[in-house]
Amino acid sequence: MNFLDKLNLRPGERRLVVVIAIVVFIVLNALLVWPRFGDWAKAQKELDKTRETLADYRAEIARMPEYQKTKEKLEGQGSSLMPEEAAIQLRRTIENQVSQSGVIPNGINDQPARETPDQFFAERSIMMGFINTPDSALVDFLFNIGDRSMIRVRDLTVRPDTQMQKLQGNISLTVNYQKRTTPAPAPASTPSKPVAKQQTKAAAKPTNAPAAKSTTPSKSKSANPTSDPAPIPKPDAAKR
Repeated sequence: MNFLDKLNLRPGERRLVVVIAIVVFIVLNALLVWPRFGDWAKAQKELDKTRETLADYRAEIARMPEYQKTKEKLEGQGSSLMPEEAAIQLRRTIENQVSQSGVIPNGINDQPARETPDQFFAERSIMMGFINTPDSALVDFLFNIGDRSMIRVRDLTVRPDTQMQKLQGNISLTVNYQKRTTPAPAPASTPSKPVAKQQTKAAAKPTNAPAAKSTTPSKSKSANPTSDPAPIPKPDAAKR
């Protein structure tokens, strides 16, 4: 007796139950199983991509000594400036570009130099205000100041003037320059002081006392009173 017999269904009802079960099975496969058929190919593709990325990273890590040599070469070729020279050059560049673009400055103030995390470079900034400046002149100034030099805009504040026709505000301009490293002076060698030789005078003491004669009589070896007996000659062997 199967499950349908326990339900006590008629033949038509049994067919309906079987059809419903088949439809439910197909729907569940369509929702849960069939969408996962492409997961393996997708995972394999991502794995291949990850392996390629890892190979690229390892190749770049292997080229680190070459990059280090190039960095040292470029650092040696770069122009090094003192903080005062960098401030003068930055101010001169800004003033030239201001006159070319038609920006009306309202004070140019030097900012104190700021050290960067990199030990080879330092940062210098200038705060410039501007008034009664057309928008085209301001755009031309910002474009050319960054295109023709290494100066970049750190902060920019813009607002319209009272007549709502021109612009005014403040610009903070920054440039990084290479530090001028001064070699450490070699320590001065101090001449060694000559050591005075101490001359030692040997005091010779005269020996006037005559050598003392020994009064002890010399001991002579005692002779053996008994002389050794003469060897006894052996008799000749008897002749046959």
